Amino acid sequence: TEGEVRRALRLLGSARGLLLAPAFAVVGGAGLGKSQLAAELTDGTDDTPAGVFVMGVDLHRGSSLDDLTARIPGLPAETFDHLLEAVDAAGARLGARIPIVIDGLGEAERPAEWQPLLARLVPVLDRFTNVLLILTLRKSAVEVVPDKFHRVELEWADSSVDEAVSRYFAHYLIDPGAARLPMGLFANPLYLRMFCEATNSDRQ
Repeated sequence: TEGEVRRALRLLGSARGLLLAPAFAVVGGAGLGKSQLAAELTDGTDDTPAGVFVMGVDLHRGSSLDDLTARIPGLPAETFDHLLEAVDAAGARLGARIPIVIDGLGEAERPAEWQPLLARLVPVLDRFTNVLLILTLRKSAVEVVPDKFHRVELEWADSSVDEAVSRYFAHYLIDPGAARLPMGLFANPLYLRMFCEATNSDRQ
C-alpha cells in the first residue's frame, strides 16, 4: 500500500542518515561487551583497516584533545586535527570509514570536562568523511554524551541471554530444575556470574 511504501522510504532515509553520521555513543550496562566491541572495531583484519583505540582512563583532568593525541602510542600525530587528517587519508585510500574509539568515557578523571570538547568535534567531522568517532560508556554516565552524538543502546537479545545462562550453568554445574529464575536480571552478565558464584562457587 502507499502507506507501507512511505514507511519503508522513511526507514531507508533513517538508516542512510545513521550510516553517514560522524559520531556515535554506545551506551550499556557493565559487562555487556562495550570494551570488547571497541577492541574489535579498531582491530584490523584482512578485510577491515585498523582503527584508533583510546582508553577513557587516559582522559586526565585539564587535558585537551591534543594532549590526548600525544599520549596515543604508535601514532606520529601531534594534534587531534593531525590525527583526523591522517585517519581520513588512510580511509580514503582504503575506501572505508575508520573508527576512532574512546572506550569508557565515564572513566575519565573529569568526564564532564570532555563533553564540550567532543561536542565541538561534530561539525569538524563533516570535513573528514572517512572518519567515524565512537564513544562507549555506561548508562550511569550518559549525561556527559554531547547532544549531537547518535546514541546506540547496547542490549542482549533474549536468545543471547538464554545462551549465556546455559553456558554459565553448565560451567558452574548448576541444575536449576523447576526453580524460578530471575531471567530478567541475567541480562546483566555481572549479575549472572555473581548468581552462579553464590549458588555453586566450588563447582561441585
